[in-house]
Amino acid sequence: MVEILDGAERVGSSMGEILDRAERIGSSMVYGIAVEGGHQAYDLLVNKQGVVPNDAMDRGTAFEQPIMDLASKNHGWENHKAETIRWEKNGVPYRNTADFWAWTKGNESNKFLCEVKSHAHWIEPNYGANYSDAVPERVTIQCQMHCFANNMDSCRVVSHFGVERPRVFEVGFDPELWGIIERRCELFWHKHVLTKIRPPADKSESCTDLLKHVKQVDAELVDGGDDLDKLDDELQAIAASDKVNKCRKAEIQNILRERIGEHDGVQSGDVIYTARFARNPKPVIDKKGLIQRLAQEQPGLLEEFTSTPTGGRRLQRRKVI
Repeated sequence: MVEILDGAERVGSSMGEILDRAERIGSSMVYGIAVEGGHQAYDLLVNKQGVVPNDAMDRGTAFEQPIMDLASKNHGWENHKAETIRWEKNGVPYRNTADFWAWTKGNESNKFLCEVKSHAHWIEPNYGANYSDAVPERVTIQCQMHCFANNMDSCRVVSHFGVERPRVFEVGFDPELWGIIERRCELFWHKHVLTKIRPPADKSESCTDLLKHVKQVDAELVDGGDDLDKLDDELQAIAASDKVNKCRKAEIQNILRERIGEHDGVQSGDVIYTARFARNPKPVIDKKGLIQRLAQEQPGLLEEFTSTPTGGRRLQRRKVI
C-alpha cells in the first residue's frame, strides 16, 4: 500500500510528522544504513532519539525554498513542494520526501523531481561539472530513493555553495543500486530494529554518539572478551604514539619558526614555509570576563542562558590494584 501526503501538509515539523519519521526508514537514513553502520538510523528508529538540529541543518531548512526559487528564476521553472510517500515492502516501512517538483513554465505536465542542497563553499569540489551526475555518494543514494518512490527516471540536485547562483546536477535511477539499498535496509530492519540489537561497533561518529548515550542500568563489571588485553595494548600504544607525534609536530614547527626568525619564510626547492601575522585578525571575546560581569550585574540574564548538558558516558581505563 502506498500512501501520499500532500506537500502543503508537510511544511514544518508537526508532532505527527516527527513521530512518523521515527517509525520508517527515510531517504536521510539510507546512506547510513547501506554504506555505513546504520547507528544514527538505529538511534532514531529504536531509541526514538531524533537528530539534534545544528547550524547546517537550520541553514538548509531556511534556505531550501529561496534556493529553489532562485534556480527556478534562472532556468525558467515553476515549483511546488513534493509529497511525502509512505509504503511497506517485505515487512519494512519506508517514507520518502523529495524537496520539490519543478517544471518549465507552461509545461506542468512534464514535471521533474528536485533535491535542494545548501553547502559551505568548501563542499563544492565534491561535485563535478554542471548538469552531470557527479555528486557526493550520499546524495546519489538519497536520489535513488526519491526516484523509486516517485517512479521517476532521474532526480535533479540543486546545490548552492554560498556565492554564485545555484548549480544543477541530474542523478539517474539505477535499479540495480536501488536493489542493493533495499536488501541492506531489509537486513538492517529485521536484524537490528525489530530485535533492538545495536549494529556492530565501528569508527564512525554516529556509532560513538550512540554508544556514549547507552543508559547505564547497574554498577557491574562484565567480561570484556578474550581480546581485551590485546585491545588495551593497542589503545595504549596509539595514545603514546599520538602524544609523541603531537610533541614532535610542535618541535618541527618551532624549528621552522626558528629558521625563519625575522624573515618572511624559508625555502628548499619547491617547498616554502612562511610565518606571517594574520592580515585581518578576528576579535576575540573574553568569555570568562563577560560571564563574571553578567553574574555581578545581570544574574537573571546569565541564568536564563545557562543549562547543564547531560553529556555522554566517558570511557576510562583503570588497573586492578
